Amino acid sequence: EGYHENLKAWSQEQPAFQRHGHGAVRVIRKASEDAAGFVEADYFDLVFIDADHTFEAARRDIQVWRRRVRPNGGILAGHDFSLFHPAVALAVVVECSSSSSDAERFPLESEDGRPIIRLSSDSVWWVVRS
Repeated sequence: EGYHENLKAWSQEQPAFQRHGHGAVRVIRKASEDAAGFVEADYFDLVFIDADHTFEAARRDIQVWRRRVRPNGGILAGHDFSLFHPAVALAVVVECSSSSSDAERFPLESEDGRPIIRLSSDSVWWVVRS
């Protein structure tokens, strides 16, 4: 409880998180899929996923939060694309490929018709919404 209270206070006080004298951060303490219901589609420039590491949970997070990333350059990213978390890596490959059930409605940046999954240090992955 203390962690969340500190996070909420910090996000309201830090100048980097202020817009026109008001806090621009809203902390939502809910399960990932439930929290997504508080945010409209195509809202975020960037969503970063680092939650439950089971295949089904990671897959569902990608499906749910992909809809909240704006088209034309919005980024969906996450953590733990690694050999230590094969279920996460598999969920990313399945949901961010052209065979995903959401591929037509929520297309990702591609090269030769294949979505590009970028990988970085510390097991970070990201895709760009077209």
